[in-house]
Parts: sequence; structure tokens; C-alpha cells
Amino acid sequence: MPVTVLDHPLATARLATLRDVATTTPGFRAAMQGLGLLLAAEAARRVATVAVRVQTPLALCDTLGLAGRAPAVVSVLRAGQGLVGPFLEV
Repeated sequence: MPVTVLDHPLATARLATLRDVATTTPGFRAAMQGLGLLLAAEAARRVATVAVRVQTPLALCDTLGLAGRAPAVVSVLRAGQGLVGPFLEV
């Protein structure tokens, strides 16, 4: 399985917040949520898409939709539990 490294300044900033001993519980949860959204967006980059046509308020629009069923999200370790919500959101 290929490994993807998320090299993004927003991810680095959230990791710094997670690691900081002075971070409050609400701050930790917010940083985990933000990091999870960034990780989920990067993980979804390779999700299969199909061409679809939608009706906008002005005209028909050709765009992309998700192909097939939604991916499953499974938390394997307790430490990953905080990432489940952002992944489900994405």
C-alpha cells in the first residue's frame, strides 16, 4: 500500500497544538478535528468519480460525483478515535 505524507502548514500547526502541554481539552479536540479534516480530504483525493449532470438554478452543469458506495471508516486504535468524526464528515 502506498504511503502518503501530508506536508501542509495547517496540518503542522495542528500537530503543534496537539503536542503542546499547555493545550486545553477543548483546544485539543478542535485541533484533532481540524487535522482530521485535512487528513480525510487528502485520503479522499483518490476516490473514484463519475461524470454527472446536475440542474443548477441557472442551467444544466456537467460535473463529477462519487462512483460506487461510500468508503468505510474503521478506527483500529483508540488513539484514532478522534479522527473518525472528521472522516465521516468528509
